[in-house]
Amino acid sequence: MLKVENINSILISYSSISKCNSKLVCSLNKIFKPVLTSKDDNENLKKLAFQYAPIAMKIFNQIIKTLSDINNDISSNKKRKIKFIDLSEDSTDNPTKKRRNNNNKINDEIINDDLDFVQNYTNEKISLIESSKITLKVLERLETYLNVKPIDIDLAHSNLITKLIEVQMIESAEIQLKHLYDRIKLRYFENKINDLYDEILELHKDILEIPVIDNAEDITKISQLIITTQLNSMKCLSCQNKLDFLFNGKNITMYKWCEYIRNKDKLLSEKLYSNICRVLLKLISEKYKDRNPVTAFNIQYLALEAMSRTSGFTISWYIDAVLKYGYSVEQKTKNNFDLKQIVNKISMFYDKAFQLISDESLIKLNLSKRLLTIMDHYLYLGKKIKSPKVVMNSRKILFKILNLLKENNSIQDYVFYTTKFLGHIDIIHLLYYDLFVNLEKSKYFNQSVEYIEQNLEFINSTKDSILSINYIPAIKNDKTIQMINSIETLIKIIDQNIYLFNSKTASLLTKHRKSLIKLFENIIILFNTILSKKYDRYETELVTIIIRCQTLLSNLSFIFEDYNTWLYIDNYLEEAKELADSYSCIEGYKEISKAYSTIAIKLYKNKYYKESISLFEFSYKTLLKIKERSFELANTLDMLAICYYYIHEKETAKNTLIDSFLRIPLDEYKKFNHKNIESNNLLSKIIEHYVRFSVSSKNSDKSYTFIDDILIKYPCEKKEFENFILNIMKYELELLQSLEEKYNTEKEQFKLIDHMLKYYDENLNPFCCSKLQLKKLHLFQVLKPKDIEAHLELSYSIIDLLKKENYQNDNNKKNQRNNYLSLAYSIYGIIVNQSKDKQIKYFKIALKTWHKLFTSLTKYKNDREIINSYIDNLEQTYSFISYLADYFDLYGNFKYRIYTLQALLIFNELIGKDKKGNNDKLKIIIDISKTYLKMGYSKRALDEINKLKSDMINSSNYSWLYYHLYLSCFYLSIDEIEKRYFI
Repeated sequence: MLKVENINSILISYSSISKCNSKLVCSLNKIFKPVLTSKDDNENLKKLAFQYAPIAMKIFNQIIKTLSDINNDISSNKKRKIKFIDLSEDSTDNPTKKRRNNNNKINDEIINDDLDFVQNYTNEKISLIESSKITLKVLERLETYLNVKPIDIDLAHSNLITKLIEVQMIESAEIQLKHLYDRIKLRYFENKINDLYDEILELHKDILEIPVIDNAEDITKISQLIITTQLNSMKCLSCQNKLDFLFNGKNITMYKWCEYIRNKDKLLSEKLYSNICRVLLKLISEKYKDRNPVTAFNIQYLALEAMSRTSGFTISWYIDAVLKYGYSVEQKTKNNFDLKQIVNKISMFYDKAFQLISDESLIKLNLSKRLLTIMDHYLYLGKKIKSPKVVMNSRKILFKILNLLKENNSIQDYVFYTTKFLGHIDIIHLLYYDLFVNLEKSKYFNQSVEYIEQNLEFINSTKDSILSINYIPAIKNDKTIQMINSIETLIKIIDQNIYLFNSKTASLLTKHRKSLIKLFENIIILFNTILSKKYDRYETELVTIIIRCQTLLSNLSFIFEDYNTWLYIDNYLEEAKELADSYSCIEGYKEISKAYSTIAIKLYKNKYYKESISLFEFSYKTLLKIKERSFELANTLDMLAICYYYIHEKETAKNTLIDSFLRIPLDEYKKFNHKNIESNNLLSKIIEHYVRFSVSSKNSDKSYTFIDDILIKYPCEKKEFENFILNIMKYELELLQSLEEKYNTEKEQFKLIDHMLKYYDENLNPFCCSKLQLKKLHLFQVLKPKDIEAHLELSYSIIDLLKKENYQNDNNKKNQRNNYLSLAYSIYGIIVNQSKDKQIKYFKIALKTWHKLFTSLTKYKNDREIINSYIDNLEQTYSFISYLADYFDLYGNFKYRIYTLQALLIFNELIGKDKKGNNDKLKIIIDISKTYLKMGYSKRALDEINKLKSDMINSSNYSWLYYHLYLSCFYLSIDEIEKRYFI
């Protein structure tokens, strides 16, 4: 017989944490040994049930209570504090509620100080777990004969699992979960659900997917048991940081069970939903809030789903929670690579929130501000991931909210929110982004047009509402600039893809073109309405954006193949000009000019030169209203000149370019460098066009007008003019030289050099003057070949200039004097030889100077910078010395030919293989050898050839062949047949 004293003693022991030990488990085993070892005899089990079942129940309940005490004690020692979301209405409806100060701020976090002295009660917990197993085994064995139902034992079992999880005995809890799940399958589902699982995750999956059954008997308790078991499964997964597993399955049945029971016991259903919400939010606080914000957000989504079905639910609280959680996860994952997936999840969250709000609650509870705050974030997310779907959904909801505001005569709010969200109109480009890339294959091909139609209604309603009130809240709250910036962004996006509306794809986009034209026409009307109400505030910005819209319309409406559309251009741009004139809008004038030029360029590229002229003229006249000089003005005149040139009005083209020179800003002239025209490409382009057009259209009646004669009218100081004009003229001279062969520009070059020399003082710039006069001398010989005396006079003056000791401003060019002196003496010698007075001394001076110069520079042959500082025209010098060698050969002066070729050989070595290579050296030495042979010095000729032997070892095929052919000819020419060289 069981003694009452023993039972009471055991119960007292289980009530004290310190007495829960292995000895107590042994005592319990002895007490229940008759039950655990008895045979399956019904009468015997019935008697045992009467004796032992109440005791087992009392002990089991006491174990549960003690486990709770342990959990409380551990929590207290660890200072574990959890703050849950306040579900009361006061938490959201009381704006004056004071915030906690920073010292007490918890922010849904756990303070978990894992200190060494904290007692974890491991031995006590193990003894309690073993004791609970014994009592459960007793109750399960006797359940047929108990006054309680098997479902009550299962609920008690579930309660035990909850306590085991609370005291962090997760492994034991999962063992008990497996045991309980097996009982649930056997008792309620027979063979309806899978009983095979290889690992513990499969067990949790099966528990979370327990299907709903239609069982009238104890269905409320069964639902409670299933949901509690599923929550315990979630807790186990959470403790092991595996709760992500929960969101991989799509068949979780927890809410289905709640909905099923709702029809039978609404109060219990709400209680279960509330319990689900509480458990899920607690899991976030304990494990996932900061460590894994995405998982935390998924859990919050499930929690709010549950809370929305409870009696404690308020839509105000729900909206605040939705925004708080959505914003939080977006901030914490902003650098996450899978941002699109996260934002899509947030969007689902927001969509759900909007579905829960009725039209009545929106107006009654004045939720518009809160909802539109969510909408603001929603649109921001849509932009962030470039999701047209989010754009479409958000605007549908926005239209719904705004229509309700309007229907309820909340006009002030309506105007405020419409102008605010017109600040997001640039998100239309998300629809068009896909459309512009994929055209008719885009899934938004038709939706984009529909969406524009919705916005048209939206914009027109806003305009009507603004007209009906005395002031605009958007102005007061500074939303106008945001709206203007948004329209500006949209215009830029369409501008970037405007070519699609004017190319082969235009026919595909006819509807889209028309819808965009309507959209911007209505935006113009809206902005004009706002402009009329603003009383000078943001006036300039509004006028500019209206003009931007009108210039975009001119481009959108222009269809190259349809001449009728060309007429629309003037309609839009004339309105823009009137507005710009009314408000003296500088930015507006720029936009109008740009619009005219853009369309004119389209016509020009398609060879409609005559039609483009009037548009370029309009562009030019509009720009003149801004300033008198700018590159834009000059460039427009340049394009206009090209059009005139192509319709054969060459004189008009030339005069237009003359005007363009006077429209270029002074700073641009100052920056111009003829040696680096890329740095000022537009100015160089205008100069080139002017020179080409002028020389191609010159005739006996019209002479060439030099650029300095044009720019003499330029309004600037004389000194400033002289500082830049020579750079311009040097480039002009280069262009005339390049056109010499085609247009015979020698006369223009000759005169231009005279113009350039006017800006030099021979005493201050002797070297620059001598260089120009050398070019002039060459042209003089071409233009007036018989005027020998004039040639001699000019060449001698060049020599005098170069021989000056003091170079003044040209002192940095003094190193180059010897090379130019040699050139000048050589030319003078050639001119003298044309007269009867034949003299050789000038050649002798020139060649001696060259020999000395080249020889002194050979030690710097690897330093091109030093060589260039002495010889700035390497190619010209090389060509001239070669010409001089041929000149001496022609007139039979072989001695000076050899002397000249020797100078050329040194020079060839000086400029290196990268310029001339071994072939030139070979030719020069062979020419020297030939010359010696002509003079009868065969031995010297052979000595020259022998200098090439070593070079032939690694020479090219051409050099080798050239050398050996000449050697063969050499031996043949001196009649030494017996020494004939065989190849």
